[in-house]
Amino acid sequence: MFDAYFSPWRLREECTTDGWFDTGDVGRLADQGRLWLLGRSKTVLVCAGMKVFPEEVEAVINTMPGVRESLVSGREHPQFGQVPIAQVWLLDNASEPDQIIQSLRAYCCERLSSYKVPVEFVQVKSLAMTTSGKVARSASALNPPATP
Repeated sequence: MFDAYFSPWRLREECTTDGWFDTGDVGRLADQGRLWLLGRSKTVLVCAGMKVFPEEVEAVINTMPGVRESLVSGREHPQFGQVPIAQVWLLDNASEPDQIIQSLRAYCCERLSSYKVPVEFVQVKSLAMTTSGKVARSASALNPPATP
């Protein structure tokens, strides 16, 4: 489908493995050959040997009324390897922001496996965004909330 990779310039044969280009996307094939994209290989967290895709957790958090956007990243843990933590950017007109943050754990527990539920939810005033309007994961994750 392509002759070369643009930046840095490399011929197709130099940047593919067995004819396939590694995009970094992680997915699974479902019934009837449908592909479900789960996340990116460089963002996956390993919590107690289980894979946590931050994008899946963020999708749940972002459906909570009053939440504008979220970013889930990993915090090192001596027993579990990494545990998910969430930075949550609320809508400007969100009523009772403290109540929203306190309710997020129960909200996530109803919709996610227990190991995927963030151990901490931190309200932030904003998240760094890309020019296309997505959360700039690398910029926002550089300063995850510290362990209390």
